[in-house]
Amino acid sequence: MFNVFLGQEREGLAKNNVKPFYVSRCARKNRNTSNMSMKERIKDITRFATNTKDEHMGAFAAQSAFFIFLSFFPIINIIISLPKFLLLSEEQVLDIICYVLPNRFEEYVGSTVMEMYQHSSGSLTIVSFVIAIWSAAKGLMAVRNGLNEVYRSREQRNYFIIRSISSVYTVALVILIIVLSVLNMFGTQIAQYVLSQFPEYANEAWLVISLRGAATFVLLFVMFELMYTIVPTKKLRFKNQIPGALFASFAWVTVTKIFSLYIDIYASKSYMYGSLTTVIMLMFWLYFVIYLVFIGAQTNEYLQTCRDREKEYELSKYHKDATEVWDDDEIDDPELGEFTREEMDALLDSHED
Repeated sequence: MFNVFLGQEREGLAKNNVKPFYVSRCARKNRNTSNMSMKERIKDITRFATNTKDEHMGAFAAQSAFFIFLSFFPIINIIISLPKFLLLSEEQVLDIICYVLPNRFEEYVGSTVMEMYQHSSGSLTIVSFVIAIWSAAKGLMAVRNGLNEVYRSREQRNYFIIRSISSVYTVALVILIIVLSVLNMFGTQIAQYVLSQFPEYANEAWLVISLRGAATFVLLFVMFELMYTIVPTKKLRFKNQIPGALFASFAWVTVTKIFSLYIDIYASKSYMYGSLTTVIMLMFWLYFVIYLVFIGAQTNEYLQTCRDREKEYELSKYHKDATEVWDDDEIDDPELGEFTREEMDALLDSHED
């Protein structure tokens, strides 16, 4: 264990009624509420907006939207090939795909699905599955590049490893889309089956069905939480990604609803793009939601920067002339919170510099 004392002796601390302490959560809380002026808050907001611009999130969102749009059709091909194993009809596949898109795109996607159904053999071989996933992984690679830029991490692995990892993420994304859609489309049938097999769980089953909207939000939250934690090259803590995941989930649902309302009212009156109107609208929707996903990641990074800055502030304030006694790698006092030995070393060294 180690102890970090103030630049005074134990007797001096006792005389002044100040106990040897570490950086307490109370001190950090008081600093947040009392020492942070409105001017500092405005500076933080300005810095956040500047970072958003400097990290070219708009460019990464556009790149991701383009490649995800190209990946959309290989993913459709995968889902179309699944009826051989999942016994899904053409209408059910269409419902699965359209569930995650604004309502306006149903006609365009429906015609595409019908055409692919007519020209698809319906067989899913290992080779065709790998090719489809490999093609669709380009969209996730673009998202990964954007998240690496936000979290200031550099990719050091080779192209094929990155592409393979992105393919795994693509499979997980397809599974999540299917789970979301099945939960919303077949929730009543699932509840009836559960009731027939386990009557004692009747109340729980109908409660889950009545909260399908909340369940959808929770699944979206889990998806973004895992995306922010696993996809970037930089190793990140799971709990620190919660704020951005909550923001991205809420923003995804809200923007999709607003976008659906907008295109229902105005898209039919637009003649600028002609027959490409639906495609252009789909690209715009992808751009906006992916941009918001990057904003969620930027929020996580900003909050982490604030936490690091507060740690350094507390160390410089309370441990300016610290004397360190090291016995082992563990921290004896629970008030020290998230500080590790390595973090304490780094922050004390930076303060001395």
